Amino acid sequence: TLSKSCMRHEQMASDVVYSRGLLTVDLRATAGQGFDEKVDDAGLVQRIEHREYLIRTADLILGGVLTTPQLGDKVREDIGALRYTHEVLTTGGNTVWKYTDGGKTTIRVRTKQIKVEAVP
Repeated sequence: TLSKSCMRHEQMASDVVYSRGLLTVDLRATAGQGFDEKVDDAGLVQRIEHREYLIRTADLILGGVLTTPQLGDKVREDIGALRYTHEVLTTGGNTVWKYTDGGKTTIRVRTKQIKVEAVP
């Protein structure tokens, strides 16, 4: 039987392009939305939204080297006629990525949308 991770990857993942500078890799990732809440100096609660991607650890190979996400990396995702670009970042004082399972087979990476354009 397939594990939940394999079933999620096969049934829910979509094609994205992960990049760091000039290095890119085409891979499949499962996208989701998340948010953090932060209290500012005035005592107001700010809601900071981000997009999370679940990526198989073994798929994140840039320039022939297995790597982990870094600040400033980008994830490009086409949805319909629009191309969304998200940048890897920290939000709410959390790290940019973490393993989602004990076997370290899947990485959860946090991003923020920085660009929307028509798919060429």
